[in-house]
Amino acid sequence: MYGRRTKIIATIGPASWEDDVLVGLVQAGADVFRLNFSHADRDRHARTIESIRAAAERVGREVAVLGDLPGPKLRIGELRDDVAELETGMHVKLTPHAVEGDAETIPVDWAEVGSLREDELVYLADGSIRLRVGAAGDGGVDAEVEVGGTLSSHKGMNIPGVSARAATDGDLGWVEFAVEHGIDLLAMSFVSSAADLEPVAEKLAALGSDIPLIAKIEKQQAAENAEEIVHAASGGIMVARGDLGIELPLEQLPVVQKRLIRAAGQRSKPAITATQMLASMVSERRPTRAEVTDVANAIFDGTDAVMLSEETAVGRHPVEAVRVMDRIARATEPDLPYGEWLFTRTDQTTQDVADSVAQSAVGAVYRLNLAAMVVPTTSGRTARLVSAHRPNVPVLAISPRAAAQPAVRRPRDPQRARDRGAAAARRLCLAGGARGNRQVGRPDRDRRRHAGSGVGHELVRGTSSPLTVRFRRMTDFDAIAQGMTQAVPFAGFLGLDITSVAAGEAVVVLPERVELTNHVGSQHAGALFTVAEAASGAAFVGAFAERMGEVTPLARRAEISYEKIAKGPIEARARLAVPAEEALATLDSTGKVEFPCEIELVDASGVRVATATVGWHVRLSKPAAAEA
Repeated sequence: MYGRRTKIIATIGPASWEDDVLVGLVQAGADVFRLNFSHADRDRHARTIESIRAAAERVGREVAVLGDLPGPKLRIGELRDDVAELETGMHVKLTPHAVEGDAETIPVDWAEVGSLREDELVYLADGSIRLRVGAAGDGGVDAEVEVGGTLSSHKGMNIPGVSARAATDGDLGWVEFAVEHGIDLLAMSFVSSAADLEPVAEKLAALGSDIPLIAKIEKQQAAENAEEIVHAASGGIMVARGDLGIELPLEQLPVVQKRLIRAAGQRSKPAITATQMLASMVSERRPTRAEVTDVANAIFDGTDAVMLSEETAVGRHPVEAVRVMDRIARATEPDLPYGEWLFTRTDQTTQDVADSVAQSAVGAVYRLNLAAMVVPTTSGRTARLVSAHRPNVPVLAISPRAAAQPAVRRPRDPQRARDRGAAAARRLCLAGGARGNRQVGRPDRDRRRHAGSGVGHELVRGTSSPLTVRFRRMTDFDAIAQGMTQAVPFAGFLGLDITSVAAGEAVVVLPERVELTNHVGSQHAGALFTVAEAASGAAFVGAFAERMGEVTPLARRAEISYEKIAKGPIEARARLAVPAEEALATLDSTGKVEFPCEIELVDASGVRVATATVGWHVRLSKPAAAEA
């Protein structure tokens, strides 16, 4: 999914929280999974988070988890048989009492419902049902149904102009849950001003968390205070068109959406466009033409992400909805005004040095006709600044798995540092055009030099992170070979495909189009290095997998010689250069062993385009011979 810049958020619910569906959603292109804390309990959400992480690991992609705080949303209570049909012209009673509701009496979880004034409008079920308030009585009010429809239990109730405290005690409890379970992003509902964000921000600070906070713009006051809210929201904004379309005159919604996305871009903050983007796909396999145009127009507006709600939470075709969203984005993005955005999308008057450097780097992409940008980052801010200028090439953000910390601070906790690097990578799943990747290795220790005639080069890489691949006498070589390729930087970014693994042999394919050159350090040469190294790691697995307990890659030496210019796909055929027993004979007392692999790289027609040798230096948990 690296060719797409617009990110896709999929809401998880009963239709999508099974393991196989989650894997399908990741494969289809979902970048962020939204958990709506208004529905389901903590145990259910905790299990879903574990399943999401497992699905991402299985597919080999970083995905983020977004927790959506309930906020003070007014909702109706329980209805008999969970549903009631409200017909236009009939009268109903809205009551604060905890009764079983029906088509005549509707319980609401708002004690002040009796304070509603005559002729006020009340909207139910995301505005699909409209009531006009009549006389008050018995703590509630009577109302006439002006627009009828089907109402189900716990649906939302909107009253334009009525506001409440944005952060409830329940929300703060969910913040603790989010920190405890490693959620990557938090969205705050029914924000009216920047001050509404403070209770949640203070709670996060007290818990020692830096989870980005997204402000949902779904009230008229929030739309009017957009500038201050964008400035205060560390994670950007969400244009929540469902409730916003009730608070505002409906015809104003498109203009307000564009203004909000533009305001976020000026501050280099992400913007999410949400609600009813592909609503018909809740039941249908294909969206309407209007929905497709709606998604495309949001992308033309400059949105960072588009969100699916009911489509993936309760819809019949959750995976297909993500696929459709992916196709729309890919078809739209080539026509975006990238050159214009470089000078107009962000605030050109800012004195931020980092933003100025980011803009210059994006300009260099166009001037030098570069194919990609690689951005080293610890927190993710630099990558977000680059992304805000909307380069027309992929942005790969490399986040260290063990972030360096100043000596004056407390001793580094390696696991905490790795978690921070992983979190930084996942949070970039929301920034348009950026792709987070946890770095394995030490760029400062990498060195390149020409070898031989100048049509080859050598690279030595050290691996300082404690990445460990575990094997338990597994025979599914294709699956466990993925573990060894984790130690190869950029393997996931390039979308490598391990097609076969046997005893001491493996085939890995680089499916994307590449042009092979003899320029040391070119992105194409780097791609071939990566596919060669990945193939060698897979071949190692094929030789030793059934006899190993754990293996930790320490370093590797690679040499490659180019023979001709070629175009992808490129296939790397690797085999162990020495018998497994001979390699095991070199084991030292600490369990370290070095083994060489020979790799032949061929193009789609089978013509050899390069050869490579890769020597891996690894540590085994115990002598592999003992397992034989």
